[in-house]
Amino acid sequence: MLELSLEPAGRIRARVVDPSGLRLADRIVEACVVRAPSDVASVPGSNARSPKRGAARTDQDGMALLDHLEPGTYILRVKEFAWWKACDSSEVEIAGGSICEVAITAEVRDPSTFAGVSLPFDGFPDAEYPEDFMTLRLFHGDGKSVPLFVVGDRCFAMLPGELGATISAFVAEARDQRTPRSGGRRSAPFVLTVGAVVRVEPQWEE
Repeated sequence: MLELSLEPAGRIRARVVDPSGLRLADRIVEACVVRAPSDVASVPGSNARSPKRGAARTDQDGMALLDHLEPGTYILRVKEFAWWKACDSSEVEIAGGSICEVAITAEVRDPSTFAGVSLPFDGFPDAEYPEDFMTLRLFHGDGKSVPLFVVGDRCFAMLPGELGATISAFVAEARDQRTPRSGGRRSAPFVLTVGAVVRVEPQWEE
């Protein structure tokens, strides 16, 4: 009779902060395996071709819990978000049944390279859930657009450009990256300046 011995999974508690120590909420943290036991590929349900073994979103305390991790060596990858750069932790060794604490410091992009806009969550008519924002984009220039990111009770967007340059933009529902949806919600235009993050209270066109 074949007997299988399963080693308990490990867990990682990750805290994401900015350089001043401010805890960052709503950041996606991924656990990517660097080295794992040679028999990982034989574990039912495992994916030996992908280094990603799990992901979690930080809470209001900047904490993310990644569990069900097979023993091995990992790095934690914090995904790029709004004006925060993507960043990786140092290597973390996980043993079966262990809980590892990891602190990650996120870096801010050079503020002279982008213009940012911060909009209130409740400024969008008839929107009740974050999913409702998936079709809203910030349009600028010749019909180009960038996505809006939802963080708590605010939405954020970024535009690249030369320091000091002004950019006229508006927020609208969109079916793709270049075309506002006909008859969809659309704000009046507002002006952004590269090198600054501006809080905007959008005025919605009828």
